[in-house]
Amino acid sequence: MDIEFRAWDTIGKVMLDWLCINQTAFNRKNENDYALIYEIFNNPNFIKMQYTGHKGIDNVKIFDRDIIEYTAIINHKGRIFHNVIEYFESCNNCGFMIIGKDRRVRYNLCRDQIWNHKIKVVGNMCLTPKLMNE
Repeated sequence: MDIEFRAWDTIGKVMLDWLCINQTAFNRKNENDYALIYEIFNNPNFIKMQYTGHKGIDNVKIFDRDIIEYTAIINHKGRIFHNVIEYFESCNNCGFMIIGKDRRVRYNLCRDQIWNHKIKVVGNMCLTPKLMNE
C-alpha cells in the first residue's frame, strides 16, 4: 500500500495533494524555514487525509473523509447512498470504515465492498459536504 496524504487548508480553502506536499519536504533554506509537510502535520489549520490504499470502481483513489456513492440492493432494487470514509482505531484493530449519514451504519472498507457495491468517490467532506444531505 502506498502511504499518501492530502490536506485541506481551512484558511486558504484549497486542497493540497501529495505531490505538492511531498515536493516541499526538503526545501528548507535555513533552520527556521519549515517545509510545507512539517507545517501540515503540525498546524491545526490543515485537515489531513490519508489514502486508504483502495481505489473505487472508476480507479480513483479513496481517501479519508471522501464521500462515496454506495449501491445497495434493497427489495430487489438498486438504491444509491452517499457515505463517508473515516479512519478508525480500536484496542485491537484499525483501518477505514464506510460510515452512513446517521453514523449507525458502518462497514469496513475493503476490495469486496468496493466491487460488490460499485463504490466510487463523488466528493469530499471539505469540498462538497452537501452531498451527505442528498
